[in-house]
Amino acid sequence: MGVVESAGVAIEELSPRERSVLEVAATGASTKGIAAHLVVSPRTVESHLASIYRKLGVTSRGELVARLHRELASSPPAPTSIRPAAVERTAGADVFVGRSDELELIARSVGDAGKDRQRVVLIGGEPGAGKSALVAQAATTAGAAGSLVLVGGCDESLTAPFQPIADALGSYLATHSGALADITGPRGGALSALFPDLADRLPPLVGSLEGPAGIKMIVEATFDTLVNAGTDAPVVLVLEDLHWGDHATLEWLRMLAGTSRDIPLVVLATFRDTDLTRSHPLPVLLADLWREHDILRVNLGGLTVNEVTVLATHIVGSDVDHDLVERLHAQMGGNPFFTVQMLREVAQSGGDVDILLPVPILEVIRQRVHRLGDAVATTLQVGAVLGEQIDINVLERSLSRVQPQAPPTLDLLDTAVSAGLINESLEPSGQFHFAHDLIRQAILNDIGATRQARMHGVIAVSMEELNKEDSAIPLRAIAEHFSQGASATDRLRGGEMTVTAAHEVPTRLSADDVVDLAERTMATLPDGTAGDRLRLELLSLIADAQVARFDGSAHRQAVIDAVEVAMRLGDAEQAGRALDHYRLVPRMGRVDEEILNNTDQIVGRLGPENLALRSRLRAFAAYQRCLGETGWAAAEEAEMAVSEARVCDDDLTLSDALYALGGALLGMPDID
Repeated sequence: MGVVESAGVAIEELSPRERSVLEVAATGASTKGIAAHLVVSPRTVESHLASIYRKLGVTSRGELVARLHRELASSPPAPTSIRPAAVERTAGADVFVGRSDELELIARSVGDAGKDRQRVVLIGGEPGAGKSALVAQAATTAGAAGSLVLVGGCDESLTAPFQPIADALGSYLATHSGALADITGPRGGALSALFPDLADRLPPLVGSLEGPAGIKMIVEATFDTLVNAGTDAPVVLVLEDLHWGDHATLEWLRMLAGTSRDIPLVVLATFRDTDLTRSHPLPVLLADLWREHDILRVNLGGLTVNEVTVLATHIVGSDVDHDLVERLHAQMGGNPFFTVQMLREVAQSGGDVDILLPVPILEVIRQRVHRLGDAVATTLQVGAVLGEQIDINVLERSLSRVQPQAPPTLDLLDTAVSAGLINESLEPSGQFHFAHDLIRQAILNDIGATRQARMHGVIAVSMEELNKEDSAIPLRAIAEHFSQGASATDRLRGGEMTVTAAHEVPTRLSADDVVDLAERTMATLPDGTAGDRLRLELLSLIADAQVARFDGSAHRQAVIDAVEVAMRLGDAEQAGRALDHYRLVPRMGRVDEEILNNTDQIVGRLGPENLALRSRLRAFAAYQRCLGETGWAAAEEAEMAVSEARVCDDDLTLSDALYALGGALLGMPDID
């Protein structure tokens, strides 16, 4: 359509990406607007524009658009100015998924506009929710049915009066081959304020454009233009990013809603409801517009699992793993932009789900956080390090150490909630969580390892203080944060807290939890004697927990590792105590030589002060050899174990020794 096909041979020589940039630039979009629609960086857009200028022999954006308009002037205006393939460029995939109810609502609104009844459809949602993709799909359908589609957008860095209205009408008027008075009507001279380059083609200005009367005249002239443009078919006016809209644009919408004129028009206006602060003028306008019967509101949520499956099948392939789809759906909350970006990465990695976050996702989330200011950004960073659940008491105490001069924590959280980055949990009170796990991961990705470690230490200290006050915080959580702290002292404290958590609250830590917590804590312990002593205790915890899990192999390895650490410390007693945790009984005819050799070495190093322990280990070795079919040869060792047990006056130890002696004398395994 339009720009690429009509601009001649020179344009045909442009690369496909340069043509894409040219098509969007021709609508009057800013550099940032082009970048957003093509999902590239503004710097990339600038590079492509420089190449386009060079190839086409122009020196500026205005000269470029003027040339295109001149070349198009001899042909009838295109039925639509919507960007070609806008759905693909906005959603990030060449397939449109879902939104059937929303499309039906917009289609009905276009039908109403065809009966000279203007409609305004306000489409809100978080960044990446698919607002632009929805309006592009709806507008493309309407354009194919004969509607005139005009597109304008607000720019974050440019707040010229009536900017999106001027973008949309400027492209249309500049390409109109006839007299502009036929389109704008007798009051069209007022539009010279928006289009000074078209002043010589517009009707003469009647009156002054100063003050409120002048603004009203401009608005009425735009209404006249839309009425005349919609003579043969309704006009679909797309106004994107109203959250960046200037005051004049918002007033234009208010006046449209209040006009008594019949305009064959449907306005599709998109905005980020996450970017609306309390002082922003748009919420006030929205509240006022709800009173009008011809104002419709669409709130875009996430896609369903089935819709994500369709996307995944299209991008990754028909053999896409359903578990992967469900995982991505949970992480992204069904956000179309995030989902498509992640699926692209999965496809490029050959199905690997352990991939880094794509740069476009990081940039989107980084911008959302940055707009909220440093205090909120720091709050979200500490919250991300805190975990999936954000306890306001822990966060508040931690922030008092990180940013003591910041506003009240609840105010900072409220700002983040309004921005759609976090949500408040219904129960229990005082708990918040990130809107998507992806947001938390992106925030963590922006925090250096050193800063994260220091935050873990601050959080752990805050938790420990609060725990002393009301014991409401699980010791496991405190241990986890200490273990990830920046200092060796923090990590040692994490080891101590893990041991305490396993011993003092056994009803709250399952065997699986003990193994998971102890292994992760052990991996963070510093080298040296202090670290090894805690490592030894943690290995003993793991060994016992693996027995409860019926994992004999893991149990054996934990015991061997514990013995190795104890011997490194030169502590035969601790090595013996580690072996005392061993609970495996080998099958008849088999002996675990490694375990048995360790036992013999430790028995030889234990002195009389460890008589009970030495007796139990002798009994253990004797019984192991008995099962290895050495029979009577183990009796002497068992008898020594019995003698030592009697000396130390320990009934349980004596019981173990007598049991081993009985097995040795019988020369057969225990069959109970």
